[in-house]
Amino acid sequence: MSDLNGKVAIVTGATRGIGRAIAETLVNAGASVTVSARTAKEVDALAAKLGKSALGVSADVGRYGNSVCTTRDTDVATQPTDVNESENLNG
Repeated sequence: MSDLNGKVAIVTGATRGIGRAIAETLVNAGASVTVSARTAKEVDALAAKLGKSALGVSADVGRYGNSVCTTRDTDVATQPTDVNESENLNG
């Protein structure tokens, strides 16, 4: 993966499986990453493991309002989002 220093990404479903692997890969490539999933405890644990480059936001992004809030929280905490993995998956 290319150098992503200075880039911001949102990864939904980030606490398990492919979502977790994507989040870890993005952080390792230098991106600031918002990790999101429905279970706050798991989100907080992953954000802590990933370090200062990660922001944890628990949300059910299948609900429109939660998806908007996740993006807003990311923008407030960092800067406008550059990579949104859920947009790539959802078209």
